[in-house]
Amino acid sequence: MTSFFGSVRNLLLFAALAGCLLPTTAWAQSTPPFILEWQKRNAPLTKPPGNDFSWNFDPTSPVYTPTARANAIPQSLDESGADWWHSVIPIVENGLPAGYVAVGYTSFINWGVSDGCYNYVIANGTYPVTVLNQRFDRRRSQVRNAVARFDLTGNLVWYKT
Repeated sequence: MTSFFGSVRNLLLFAALAGCLLPTTAWAQSTPPFILEWQKRNAPLTKPPGNDFSWNFDPTSPVYTPTARANAIPQSLDESGADWWHSVIPIVENGLPAGYVAVGYTSFINWGVSDGCYNYVIANGTYPVTVLNQRFDRRRSQVRNAVARFDLTGNLVWYKT
């Protein structure tokens, strides 16, 4: 485990390499800034295996029917739940900035985990939580941990949940 002073040294090294602590030179001016575009969401490209829920289209007595799915399936950004990053940590490889790792959590729409130990269900007769931007046909699943790696320009390299 890295000591506190080792962490501070790495942070100062990273800041120096980013041009923050270096005098103005041709090299420092030609180095691009290390900035991520955090305005975009980086949802998982696939929805994990589990139960997909379908709604009966009755807002007075909603029923959600699970259908088991054994394989991951592709999903678009609009089909995803939401992602929150709680910590973003710079990665240094061979002494040079190499990217970032972000940790937080994510959720999926109309989905529930079914791994043999825990079986998530959307309770029938329940109503969408408007604070979470839910609708009858778009219910957010339970929250899952997420870890992602980004390159120096903010492009997603991998995403695990």
